[in-house]
Amino acid sequence: MRSAENCRHLAVRVGAQAAADNSSRRVRHHAQDIPPTGGARRQGVGGQQRKGDNMGSAVIIMVIVVCAGGIVWWRRRSGYASTAAVSSERRPREKLALKAFAHGNTCLMEGKFAEATAAFHQALKLEPKHPHIAGRLAEVDRRQQAANANSPV
Repeated sequence: MRSAENCRHLAVRVGAQAAADNSSRRVRHHAQDIPPTGGARRQGVGGQQRKGDNMGSAVIIMVIVVCAGGIVWWRRRSGYASTAAVSSERRPREKLALKAFAHGNTCLMEGKFAEATAAFHQALKLEPKHPHIAGRLAEVDRRQQAANANSPV
């Protein structure tokens, strides 16, 4: 009697397990077609993400990048700087000082020491806080002394 009862109980367990397996397969098969709920991510077979899931993320990232690039472009084009505003009268002085500095460098390379010294002094007068002008004046003096020492007497 016990063996018949065990067989029946075993048959019921096996039948229930088979039914559960079939229903879980059906649920897994249909779950791919059902949109996720509660913030769950859609996954394909084997727990992998579907290809379409990354498309939304890629579009959002592209929109953010394009907007950030547009803002940077607009700020540079309109002359807006993130640093403190510089007065309009200071900008031409900076440009003149830069031109004088560049002219001094050109003259120094050509060996025109008097012109180079004059150009660097003009740049220093226009832009006294420029960090490289004093160094270039010292370079003019050094090269001029070296040229005088090498010239035959």
